[in-house]
Amino acid sequence: MFQQNVLLTVIFTVVTANLPAAPDVKTKPVDVGSRLELFVDDHIVESWKGAERRLHHPQRVGPAMRFDRPWEGRFSGYVTILRDGDLLRMYYRGLPKAGADGSATESTCYAESDDGIKWRKPELGLFEVDGSKKNNVILKGFEPASHNFAPFLDSNPKAAASARFKALGGDVKGLIPFASADGTRWKRIQKAPVITKGAFDSQNVSFWSESEECYVCYFRTWSGPGTWGGYRTVSRSTSKDFTNWTEPVAMQFGNAAWDHLYTNQTHPYFRAPHIYVAVAARFWPRRRVLTPDEARAIDVDPGYFSDISDAVLMTSRGGANYDRTFQESFIRPGRGLENWVSRTNYPALGVLPTGDGELSIWVQKNYGQPTARLDRYTIRTDGFISASAGYAGGELVTKPLVFSSAPKAELDRRRAAWKKPDGRPPVEISSSKPIRGARSLRFHSPGTVRLPGTKTLGRSFTLAAWLRDVPAGHRRLFSSYDGGSTKPGELIFDYDASAAIDGGHSIRFYWNGRRVGAPFAKVGKWSDDRPHHLAVTWNAGEVAIFFDGREVAREAEKSEAEATGEVTSRRGDLLLGEDYSGTSRDNEPLLGSVDDVLVLRRALSGAQIAKLVRDGTDALDVPLAESDLLYRMEHGDGEKIESWNRDAKYATLASRIDRFPEQELILNYATSAAGSVRVEIQNVDGAPIPGYGLEDCREGIGDWIERAVEWSGSSDVSALRGKPVRLRFVVKDADLFSFRFR
Repeated sequence: MFQQNVLLTVIFTVVTANLPAAPDVKTKPVDVGSRLELFVDDHIVESWKGAERRLHHPQRVGPAMRFDRPWEGRFSGYVTILRDGDLLRMYYRGLPKAGADGSATESTCYAESDDGIKWRKPELGLFEVDGSKKNNVILKGFEPASHNFAPFLDSNPKAAASARFKALGGDVKGLIPFASADGTRWKRIQKAPVITKGAFDSQNVSFWSESEECYVCYFRTWSGPGTWGGYRTVSRSTSKDFTNWTEPVAMQFGNAAWDHLYTNQTHPYFRAPHIYVAVAARFWPRRRVLTPDEARAIDVDPGYFSDISDAVLMTSRGGANYDRTFQESFIRPGRGLENWVSRTNYPALGVLPTGDGELSIWVQKNYGQPTARLDRYTIRTDGFISASAGYAGGELVTKPLVFSSAPKAELDRRRAAWKKPDGRPPVEISSSKPIRGARSLRFHSPGTVRLPGTKTLGRSFTLAAWLRDVPAGHRRLFSSYDGGSTKPGELIFDYDASAAIDGGHSIRFYWNGRRVGAPFAKVGKWSDDRPHHLAVTWNAGEVAIFFDGREVAREAEKSEAEATGEVTSRRGDLLLGEDYSGTSRDNEPLLGSVDDVLVLRRALSGAQIAKLVRDGTDALDVPLAESDLLYRMEHGDGEKIESWNRDAKYATLASRIDRFPEQELILNYATSAAGSVRVEIQNVDGAPIPGYGLEDCREGIGDWIERAVEWSGSSDVSALRGKPVRLRFVVKDADLFSFRFR
């Protein structure tokens, strides 16, 4: 079929003449390693033109858990959610009645979930509340710690098993450190506070930073003079051992206007732990929406409807700086009077995966009301901020970057995922049931092999190949097609061994709008175990199709342009096995064995085709010339397919065909049907790197969390590892969320 989804366009390249500024070749490259990079700041971006950052908003799914136990109640809050293996753990303050911070009425409660959607409150039997230990309380009688107890799972490789979980909690006197082996039974590391210079009247969060190699705490301070002057803001302190902390440093917000930030919820993003994500509660004191009558109607505590709040997004790469690219709300309060009261809409600490391509964010709702609960919101993986452009398109250019190899564990995981369950790669040199000689090329699953030197075929040519073990269904043999609506300069030679395609044809050739097909009735069903030979010739516009050496279709009608012009592919070299756009196993890829792939820049006669099939390629009465290509598998070393050259030697067709790409450029993007992404990699001076140019890039379209970029049928970029490059993204009606060299 000639209709598939139209593809996306991301282009990686260096600054060119039409961009705002010439590249600064003296700029020290940014070492991105094999890390995921988001477009949340300008750390990797040098310039924008026509494209811009776009803030995406989580969508409310519905209630996740109600604070409905007697020891929880309408003032429950300061929620932390973390992942421990397959289990999600939730911690929160239980407080049925408002009172002074750090009072004995506060407790720390616990819930858990297998999916982040359904939560259970286990009866832990640890502390007595209201005369019974049948409750989910994990901390009671350690005031003031339960006021804002905020745990984390310690990823420090040196952390003791008895302190696998750590937490801080306290009041204006300071934050007290706790530790736990199992996440439910906690002990104070010491009674005295470890951080004392701050206000702490909020949820004060801490974690082990892999990128900074220390513990980090982000806590409540105030911007003005005195303890409570100015705006509620954030300071941070660091520690090597979780007990001795540095002097607090006030966080900076760039050029953003001051806001009251009630909670900050700063934590490492799990896919890119060098980037800290903060879904903070923005507080608007004395900005009242409800009237007293409306407050009584929803039964909100009389002291809790004179303020409102929402959630904003900030990020940091460590140090004392937050990036507030957007001061607009990240999560709005939503419809309903109950959403416009004091201290509701506070996000929980933790942005975690809960499904395929899905992140969940939990938000407190109905604070100070008998219906107090936690709601779940979702957003796509990496989907906080995108590099975005409309239909007219746009682009951005990165600073010089250097990438390095992925860790061995990651490479092993990718290698296992890349191969089939039986351990085989999609395409390999195989000695199992060879067609000719000792080995054949075997397609186990959708894959392509590029045929170097075939972009221009001239005014006359022959394409031919032997096939075996081809399953029923529509299969692509030769292609320079991009998978969308057919365009000038695209070639397709495909077939169906068991049925008719495209108006009753079993074998079909397409070029530049010309369709020539061999009727199924003339070819017949041939999905058996015997090898079969397919060939097509083009002679100044005259097309002939051959099956097992006999002619099954011919069309002599041709235009003057076809008779005088050369056949040159707009997509680059021909591909064997599939289109330039990736497809599924059920969508036309070649499967089975292939041998003696022949590309001649001349049109063989019917008699020559019959002799080719009967006696083999070596018996051709027309000697192979320099411009002719015969691809065989006999002289490979298990990692190469070889092609004929004029000296009767063999040259590499495609290296590492039976090995997975050692390094790929992976994108997370979403497009419209009309959107497009192409990718070009250039050196720091602005010149396209050979083989990675825009014309070499395989276009893509759709909605992908992880999609490898391909150039001329290969996604391997390991040859560029350690070399400074620039990336230019050209985006049309699409959003690009992240990239990584993996």
